[in-house]
Amino acid sequence: FKQKTAYEISACLVGSEMCIRDRYQRRVRGNRFQPNHSPVSMMKTSFALAIFAFLFCAFTFTTQAQTSDVIVTNRTIWEYLTSNETVADYSNLISLILNASTPSFDLVAYLNDSNRDITLFAPTNNWTLPPGNLLDIALYHVYPTGRYDYRDLPYIDHLTSALFYENIYQPAILTHYDLTNITIGNSFIRGLQVNASNGLIHNIDKLLVIPESLVPFLSRNQSDFTTLLALLSFTPNVLDTWNSSSTVLAPTNEAISDLGSNIVYYLTQTTNESARDREAILKAHIIDRRVYYRSEFINGSTYTTLNGDVTFIHSESDNRWSVYSHGDDNEADFITFNILTANAVIHAIDSVILPIEFIWRSAFIEGFTYSYEAIRSALPSLLQEVYVTVLLPENSAYLNDSSFNLTNIPYHVLSGIQDLENGETVFFETRYKSPYAIRPQVIRVNRFNDTYIINGQAHISRVFTIGNVRFYGISSVLSLPEPPSAILTRYPTLHELLVVAGLEEAINDENTTIFAPQGFSPFGPSVHPEWLRYLTNTTDGIAKLKVILLTHVVPSVIYSDNIPFNLTTVTSKSGVELQIYKTEHVVYVNDIVVSSFDQLSTAGVIHTLADVIVPSTVTISLPQILSIQPEVSDFYKIVENANQEETLVGKTTFIPTNQAVQNEKNLPTSGQFLNDLVNNHILTAEVGPLKPGQTFPTETHNTTIHISGEPGHLVVTLQYLGENVTSANIVPPSFSALPSSQGNAYLIDKVLYSPRESKPTGGLSKAAIIGIAVGAGVVALIILAVIIYMCCCKRSSYQSVS
Repeated sequence: FKQKTAYEISACLVGSEMCIRDRYQRRVRGNRFQPNHSPVSMMKTSFALAIFAFLFCAFTFTTQAQTSDVIVTNRTIWEYLTSNETVADYSNLISLILNASTPSFDLVAYLNDSNRDITLFAPTNNWTLPPGNLLDIALYHVYPTGRYDYRDLPYIDHLTSALFYENIYQPAILTHYDLTNITIGNSFIRGLQVNASNGLIHNIDKLLVIPESLVPFLSRNQSDFTTLLALLSFTPNVLDTWNSSSTVLAPTNEAISDLGSNIVYYLTQTTNESARDREAILKAHIIDRRVYYRSEFINGSTYTTLNGDVTFIHSESDNRWSVYSHGDDNEADFITFNILTANAVIHAIDSVILPIEFIWRSAFIEGFTYSYEAIRSALPSLLQEVYVTVLLPENSAYLNDSSFNLTNIPYHVLSGIQDLENGETVFFETRYKSPYAIRPQVIRVNRFNDTYIINGQAHISRVFTIGNVRFYGISSVLSLPEPPSAILTRYPTLHELLVVAGLEEAINDENTTIFAPQGFSPFGPSVHPEWLRYLTNTTDGIAKLKVILLTHVVPSVIYSDNIPFNLTTVTSKSGVELQIYKTEHVVYVNDIVVSSFDQLSTAGVIHTLADVIVPSTVTISLPQILSIQPEVSDFYKIVENANQEETLVGKTTFIPTNQAVQNEKNLPTSGQFLNDLVNNHILTAEVGPLKPGQTFPTETHNTTIHISGEPGHLVVTLQYLGENVTSANIVPPSFSALPSSQGNAYLIDKVLYSPRESKPTGGLSKAAIIGIAVGAGVVALIILAVIIYMCCCKRSSYQSVS
């Protein structure tokens, strides 16, 4: 036990004798003169005070982080070290200071100067002196910028020493607090903190080791930076720069490896181009002549490297620091802070900071020679951009495509960093704008198994991201979208109808979806040829044709991936509402199957329908259909002469061919016979399909039509009162109104007669003969009855005379 002066008593014990004395006297006097205080109450009070004292001591212990005592003295740091009480504990340190002092720098005088305010980390005697400059070793323990109390050290990440490196940089030590120990460099704080008159002394358990210079330090201690060191070894002039005082943003091996094997290999080559790019990249990671520790980062501040500016950004949400190169060419996240060396501080980052010129040249390095040169020729401004996605056709694609034009290049560029390999069918806007449209054109990416196909033309062969530019290698050059009018020439009948309706250019309007009916003849399976004849050859028909065609055009772009599973209604350009929905594998428009999807056009997109959408508002009556059919024109004139056109509506009619009509002589031209002749061919309702054995009434009284024969060769027979009168064969084609429920017609090869019409040639028919015979018999009976009556009357008169 050593006697301490009043100034050297531990701060927590100052005045303790008086406290103990006064507390004892108050307790005795209190018991004597205040009898209300019972022994039990005194025990409770003592117990409470004991708990309070325990909690206070525990709190004090944890906040002092195992620093046992604070000693206050009016001596200087040197006087305290060399005092009789402490000289034995610091004898090695005292020897180091004495031997390190030189005429140019008297370290003893420095530590003894009462006008200074410094902090000394004092190793106790448990160490041996390493080789090296003694003054440097000693000064690395001296921190001249103020007093650093043990209570402040947990909140400071570094301290700057009095040692100068090349008269520029003052190497620092790192501090760390783990709730148990305070670490200073390679040592722990142990024992006392001494508050001297000119500073503080912290006891530490080891001699502080001065860090090595940057490159030797990395080569011996940091396995995460071996690739970086290899690149430095190829660039001696940059290596010299890295050995000066600086802040180094050091990409890890993994960060460099992420560039890809081709680029890493290129950067290790000795060609002039490789050396130039390698130097530019390495310089982009050095903030020269200035050291920035983690605690000195300022959110949003810009720092100048040897190859451009970088900005440090702090994310409050996840406490993450990132560095962005100038213009946001690329970015990296900090992994590890404050790796100390003798001449620099290193911060590890997870990506390589690349100059923008190199980002784009990487396409050339990766083997896309023709694509890179095409971009330089057609779109040089792109080489100054980032946050884009570029489709790079393989070199062979250019050699195989004789029609390639540099105007295609913008169609291979997408804004933003896009993930093309994400989903079954995905659409992306490109930088290309067609002369036919204002909106940017899009590409379509479809997934087939594990392959991604673009526009049905090219598959993705590889992908790599350099900085903030993403590159996709593709197997062929993408063709530019065409106007809808050009695409629909591959739907021959539909294209012809568009020309007839005068809509060929109108469908090129921007932002449209076209549901194109199947391209097989004549228009779609539910459209009859006679409809087309009417729609394309009459003024009324062309107006209705426009309505039908515009019903297939929607004034908005609807890609297949935007079609919902629930029923959705959209309005077409004709004003007709379309109902669109899809199941797991099939898309329907008005219950018609969409057979193929997403043919891109300059105006939007084209989907192929399996049939035609015919609006309910568009109708063509059977008389209108028959009026323009040349093969039935002769009989239709008979219908017109009989004023029976409206009788055809909503019914089934058997129409004799022109040849059948011409084979008959002396056909009635007016009157009831003409009406009956027409009505013989008209059923009282629409029927179909026809089958052998069927019998239907006609519009003529007491006449029916019976169907016989066999499918494919049907015979119709006109019957009068159940008796066969005339038969005819059904021949193609047949005709139908629009909609079909409004009437249909079958072509036959003979005119149908009944006994009510006069026979144009030959003798009387059997029915006529029977009729005449019956009539004659009736007349004879009447005459005979009259004669008998007259005879009876005459005899009666004779008898009266007699």
